[in-house]
Amino acid sequence: ILATKVQKGVTWKSVAEKIGKSKEWTTAACLGQMVMSKEQAEKVAEIFDLPESALLWLQTASQKGRKETLMVKREDC
Repeated sequence: ILATKVQKGVTWKSVAEKIGKSKEWTTAACLGQMVMSKEQAEKVAEIFDLPESALLWLQTASQKGRKETLMVKREDC
């Protein structure tokens, strides 16, 4: 998500507007700190060109307190 965010020039604010949440909540959710609904996860996956397998990760219990960042491997990288 972070690499694509930088490459595409996406802002957290623009993502937040598309999923109907605050910029702060959206940032935390995209970094694994909050749980997204299926609809939110689908929109985020579309914005960041994530594989379908990422949808479940975005909808799982939050990773609050984890030091390492969870990564999803993109097949085309």
